[in-house]
Amino acid sequence: MSRAADIPPTTSVAAIPFAPSPTPCRAPSTPTRRLAAPAARRQGLSRLEFAVCCAIVGVLLSVLLPRLAEWQASTRQVRLQAAMAAVQAAIPQFQARCSREAGRPCDLLRIDGQPIAGAHGHAAASAEGIARLAALSPDLALRPGTRNGVPSLTVAVPSPAATPCEFTYVQAPQAGAAPRIDRDSASCP
Repeated sequence: MSRAADIPPTTSVAAIPFAPSPTPCRAPSTPTRRLAAPAARRQGLSRLEFAVCCAIVGVLLSVLLPRLAEWQASTRQVRLQAAMAAVQAAIPQFQARCSREAGRPCDLLRIDGQPIAGAHGHAAASAEGIARLAALSPDLALRPGTRNGVPSLTVAVPSPAATPCEFTYVQAPQAGAAPRIDRDSASCP
């Protein structure tokens, strides 16, 4: 039962005797922590941290940029070699197909459903000839021209900063002659 129930209803509140609590007031055994307001969180990096990050990025870039240029140069060389190999493989393919078409001119043959331009029993030095037959990538630069009066097609791997890597397919100058591939050794370091 509560103490209020022990008090008769006619007794005033001032007449209630004060009774000390059975346990005296004392300081708590564990110190109380003051709840501090949460500290404002830092936003971003300090100047020192930013300087260290910049230094690390600078060192990484100084090591990787020369390597990147080397990788790009070697990639251009590999792409040039792949294009040359495709052209070299296409030369006998056209010649074999032309020899099966005995009695007909080989100015235009259908190989794998594609019309391929020819000249003197070999693929012509044009985008419709050797470039289509070899299925050269569309991002390669094709420049028609002549070498010693014979039609030629220069195939180049484009490069924004350096000299492009390139080779030239020179078509057969006459019947019975073979086409040739010239590679300028200075074009691709």
